[in-house]
Amino acid sequence: MDLVVTTPDADFLTVERVGRVFRPSERRQFLSAVRTKVIPKLDDIIWDWKFNYNSDREEPDEYFDMLQGALRAYKEEFSDDNQAISLLDAGLERIQELVGELHPIDKVSKPTLLSPDDLGIITPPPTRDLFDDIDL
Repeated sequence: MDLVVTTPDADFLTVERVGRVFRPSERRQFLSAVRTKVIPKLDDIIWDWKFNYNSDREEPDEYFDMLQGALRAYKEEFSDDNQAISLLDAGLERIQELVGELHPIDKVSKPTLLSPDDLGIITPPPTRDLFDDIDL
């Protein structure tokens, strides 16, 4: 039960082999724990995930993939609970924002001499050498 709440982990919903291990009463307990202990605290859970993210090990979208998968599985399971759906949607949206924020800057294309700068002006390469006007 701790893993369902602390990770959060939705394998009991999404992986058939795992789901078959649990009795219906245990499944109900897990879902109750998710609804009362995970969904209301998604902001804190997502913050913890962000805090623990290590860009040296993996890309942000890969890192958050398991958490997003769990939240999508919870959305399906709680589809008749509008409050839960709203909180889960907000959590998924926040994760997408974080993924965008955490992507490394060096992977974003930087302007070159022939590309527009921040003002949209194309800067041509210099046609003169810096030392053209120096007499030796």
